[in-house]
Amino acid sequence: MSARHIAWFVNKLPSLDVNFLAGSLDSRITFTRAAGAATYFDSTGTLQNAGTNVARFDTDPASHAPLGLLVEAARTNVWLQSADANNAAWIKSQSGAGLPTTTANQTTAPDGTLTAAKIILPTATGSQFSTMAQFFNLGAVVASFSMWLKGNVGGEVVYIGTTPDGVNYYRTACTLTTSWQRFTLTTSALTATNWFFTLGFDRRDTSQTTTTGCTIFAWGAQVEVGAFVTSYIPTTSASATRAADVPTSVDTGWLNSGAGVAVLTAQTVPGVSANASQVGDGSHANPVASLITATPSGRYRRMRYWQRSLTPSQLARALQ
Repeated sequence: MSARHIAWFVNKLPSLDVNFLAGSLDSRITFTRAAGAATYFDSTGTLQNAGTNVARFDTDPASHAPLGLLVEAARTNVWLQSADANNAAWIKSQSGAGLPTTTANQTTAPDGTLTAAKIILPTATGSQFSTMAQFFNLGAVVASFSMWLKGNVGGEVVYIGTTPDGVNYYRTACTLTTSWQRFTLTTSALTATNWFFTLGFDRRDTSQTTTTGCTIFAWGAQVEVGAFVTSYIPTTSASATRAADVPTSVDTGWLNSGAGVAVLTAQTVPGVSANASQVGDGSHANPVASLITATPSGRYRRMRYWQRSLTPSQLARALQ
């Protein structure tokens, strides 16, 4: 490599390079989160609860691959007794098909505790229904509904859905295996009335065509306002809120008071990964702090900062 190329390469090395996939917080990054439940998957694929002001380094529960620093805005789970499908808060309803039958503490839940309930759903035909539900008036908002489910033998099909009136529906068909999967449903804007969020079969919804009776296991229900599902927030007799994660960068020894470029590689919403960038404007502002503020939810994988301006082609090369 020529001296010229070496100089170019050295000048393009970032003065800040934080790898969040390493599973520990760099000393140049501080982190706060108020008291309250905040869950993540550890390296064994077990759901854990992080303490106050403790950063969450999330892991894929199936592959155990590291996903990075989990950073989320505040959210509230309004579903009561979220981990206990045998509790009376999970309202059983039926017309013509018979009620679901539940038994508590029948299998190990995603958090490693023996708290997941068994549910026996009867077959529904015609316009029959057999569901477990809770209802909420969340206002004219978009909502996300999620729940962990698994089947007794695998191949079972059940539905999570929501309806205000037995006429208008949002639903997700869930094909189960004998391993836990978190199924999700996100609505369009709801109307300001009670919406029933359900698990089971409801043949009034003509999209629910596979409604054969089956035995399943359920755990960790969550209903939250927002356009995507966030990490699980356990509840008991009242709704619960997870406080916002707040990472900040206060050590600025790596910062150029003039021009500079910061790049954050992150999964900004579930299933979507991207590089977000912030350019320093010469005002002594911290572009890394600005970038963190502009990316309030996601799994941070890597943060880099260059102490000089880079053209788009130079930045693409430096990111290789």
